[in-house]
Amino acid sequence: MLFRRLTPPFMLVISCVYLIPHLGSGPVWKETVIDGLTEKCKKYWWTNLLFINNFVPNAKMCMNWTWYIPVDTHLYFLSLIVLIPLKSNPRLAFILNGALFAVGTAATAASHVYFGLQPTAISAYLHPE
Repeated sequence: MLFRRLTPPFMLVISCVYLIPHLGSGPVWKETVIDGLTEKCKKYWWTNLLFINNFVPNAKMCMNWTWYIPVDTHLYFLSLIVLIPLKSNPRLAFILNGALFAVGTAATAASHVYFGLQPTAISAYLHPE
Protein backbone atom coordinates (compact mmCIF):
# COMPACT_ATOMS: atom_id res chain seq x y z
CA MET A 1 0.00 0.00 0.00
CA LEU A 2 2.74 2.44 0.95
CA PHE A 3 4.75 1.90 -2.22
CA ARG A 4 1.68 1.87 -4.42
CA ARG A 5 0.70 5.28 -3.07
CA LEU A 6 4.11 7.01 -2.98
CA THR A 7 6.15 5.58 -5.85
CA PRO A 8 4.12 6.71 -8.91
CA PRO A 9 4.04 10.44 -8.02
CA PHE A 10 7.65 10.30 -6.87
CA MET A 11 8.75 8.82 -10.20
CA LEU A 12 6.57 11.29 -12.11
CA VAL A 13 8.44 14.17 -10.48
CA ILE A 14 11.78 12.56 -11.34
CA SER A 15 10.68 12.12 -14.94
CA CYS A 16 9.77 15.83 -15.03
CA VAL A 17 13.33 16.63 -13.95
CA TYR A 18 14.48 15.21 -17.29
CA LEU A 19 12.12 17.57 -19.16
CA ILE A 20 13.03 20.76 -17.26
CA PRO A 21 16.31 21.46 -19.16
CA HIS A 22 14.33 21.66 -22.41
CA LEU A 23 11.79 24.11 -21.01
CA GLY A 24 13.94 27.10 -20.16
CA SER A 25 17.15 29.03 -20.59
CA GLY A 26 19.02 31.88 -19.03
CA PRO A 27 22.37 33.06 -17.76
CA VAL A 28 22.54 30.60 -14.84
CA TRP A 29 20.27 27.89 -16.27
CA LYS A 30 23.12 25.44 -16.89
CA GLU A 31 24.66 25.85 -13.42
CA THR A 32 21.42 25.67 -11.46
CA VAL A 33 19.11 23.38 -13.39
CA ILE A 34 21.21 21.18 -15.64
CA ASP A 35 24.33 20.76 -13.47
CA GLY A 36 22.60 21.17 -10.12
CA LEU A 37 19.53 19.01 -10.66
CA THR A 38 19.38 17.02 -13.88
CA GLU A 39 22.91 15.59 -13.82
CA LYS A 40 22.51 14.32 -10.27
CA CYS A 41 19.21 12.68 -11.13
CA LYS A 42 20.65 11.00 -14.20
CA LYS A 43 23.16 9.22 -11.99
CA TYR A 44 21.21 8.62 -8.77
CA TRP A 45 17.51 8.44 -9.76
CA TRP A 46 17.35 4.78 -8.73
CA THR A 47 18.02 5.68 -5.07
CA ASN A 48 14.71 7.56 -5.06
CA LEU A 49 12.95 4.55 -6.54
CA LEU A 50 14.27 2.30 -3.76
CA PHE A 51 13.63 4.96 -1.09
CA ILE A 52 17.28 5.04 -0.01
CA ASN A 53 18.19 8.49 -1.32
CA ASN A 54 18.67 9.80 2.22
CA PHE A 55 21.79 7.59 2.46
CA VAL A 56 23.39 9.28 -0.57
CA PRO A 57 25.65 12.26 0.26
CA ASN A 58 23.82 15.55 -0.06
CA ALA A 59 26.08 16.76 -2.88
CA LYS A 60 25.07 13.76 -5.01
CA MET A 61 21.41 13.44 -4.00
CA CYS A 62 18.76 13.70 -6.68
CA MET A 63 16.23 16.30 -5.53
CA ASN A 64 17.58 17.18 -2.09
CA TRP A 65 14.19 18.30 -0.83
CA THR A 66 12.82 14.72 -1.02
CA TRP A 67 14.96 13.41 1.85
CA TYR A 68 11.91 13.11 4.11
CA ILE A 69 10.04 10.58 1.96
CA PRO A 70 12.52 7.70 2.52
CA VAL A 71 12.98 8.70 6.16
CA ASP A 72 9.23 8.46 6.69
CA THR A 73 9.19 5.10 4.89
CA HIS A 74 12.03 3.72 7.02
CA LEU A 75 10.34 4.86 10.22
CA TYR A 76 7.09 3.27 9.06
CA PHE A 77 8.81 -0.11 8.74
CA LEU A 78 10.76 0.33 11.98
CA SER A 79 7.52 1.03 13.82
CA LEU A 80 6.53 -2.58 13.17
CA ILE A 81 9.37 -3.66 15.49
CA VAL A 82 7.71 -1.64 18.24
CA LEU A 83 4.03 -2.20 17.46
CA ILE A 84 3.92 -5.95 16.80
CA PRO A 85 5.29 -6.89 20.25
CA LEU A 86 2.92 -4.34 21.79
CA LYS A 87 -0.04 -6.31 20.46
CA SER A 88 1.19 -9.74 21.53
CA ASN A 89 2.84 -8.97 24.89
CA PRO A 90 2.31 -5.41 26.18
CA ARG A 91 4.56 -5.74 29.24
CA LEU A 92 7.52 -6.99 27.17
CA ALA A 93 6.82 -4.29 24.58
CA PHE A 94 6.97 -1.53 27.21
CA ILE A 95 10.28 -2.89 28.47
CA LEU A 96 11.58 -3.07 24.88
CA ASN A 97 10.39 0.46 24.13
CA GLY A 98 11.96 1.77 27.34
CA ALA A 99 15.25 0.10 26.42
CA LEU A 100 15.11 1.56 22.89
CA PHE A 101 14.41 4.99 24.36
CA ALA A 102 17.33 4.71 26.79
CA VAL A 103 19.73 3.49 24.08
CA GLY A 104 18.63 6.26 21.71
CA THR A 105 19.05 8.92 24.37
CA ALA A 106 22.48 7.58 25.37
CA ALA A 107 23.63 7.40 21.73
CA THR A 108 22.51 10.98 21.11
CA ALA A 109 24.24 12.23 24.25
CA ALA A 110 27.43 10.31 23.42
CA SER A 111 27.54 11.66 19.86
CA HIS A 112 27.04 15.23 21.12
CA VAL A 113 29.88 14.86 23.61
CA TYR A 114 32.20 13.07 21.15
CA PHE A 115 31.69 15.54 18.28
CA GLY A 116 31.35 18.60 20.52
CA LEU A 117 27.91 19.49 19.21
CA GLN A 118 25.64 22.15 20.65
CA PRO A 119 22.64 20.91 22.64
CA THR A 120 20.18 22.63 20.28
CA ALA A 121 20.29 24.01 16.77
CA ILE A 122 19.42 27.48 18.05
CA SER A 123 22.61 27.75 20.10
CA ALA A 124 24.64 26.61 17.08
CA TYR A 125 23.41 29.63 15.13
CA LEU A 126 24.23 32.02 17.95
CA HIS A 127 27.84 30.78 18.17
CA PRO A 128 28.82 29.32 14.77
CA GLU A 129 32.41 28.63 15.83
